[in-house]
Amino acid sequence: CDNSNYNQSLTPPCYRENNAAQTVTQYIDSNSQQIMIQQKNHDHYNKTMPGNFTFNLFNYNSITNDYKFIQTLGSVPDTDTNGSQALYQLIATIPSLTHGLHYVIQ
Repeated sequence: CDNSNYNQSLTPPCYRENNAAQTVTQYIDSNSQQIMIQQKNHDHYNKTMPGNFTFNLFNYNSITNDYKFIQTLGSVPDTDTNGSQALYQLIATIPSLTHGLHYVIQ
């Protein structure tokens, strides 16, 4: 996935299509600590240029069907010791959010 362009990274395969079977809804409080878990789907570790799993917060506007990047919540380095299906965990503080708006953590 090309994370240099946030809008591009919100399209498959990095981001699933928005349908009821794949959408997870969770209510998150502003300024709360959240545990985020990413599961590696394929062991694509490159020891000459190791990557990471980055968690970004976006605001979603359902009227314009547009995503606005808010901030990076954090990242976890990829390792060669875990293999496929490995879990990567990040504990991050959610910034102040506007009540009633929709947000996406990607």
